Amino acid sequence: MQPDRNAIETVRRRFYESGTTVTDWARERGFDRSLVYSVLNGRCLARRGASHRIAVALGLKPGADGAEAGEATMKT
Repeated sequence: MQPDRNAIETVRRRFYESGTTVTDWARERGFDRSLVYSVLNGRCLARRGASHRIAVALGLKPGADGAEAGEATMKT
């Protein structure tokens, strides 16, 4: 299941509104910046591995327990 385009736009808006850069967000969480951009641009399906963990952290996909993590992880 690929992340929804509306959900991606919501995440992009949260980055803009919070003044957080994707690079800073990725660095703080130990993610590769280019992979985060790939998930946000829809180039990566985020089915497994690091891209899946990024999508969960961004709130684009539910985590293993079914809860979405995006809101809590966006705040710095």
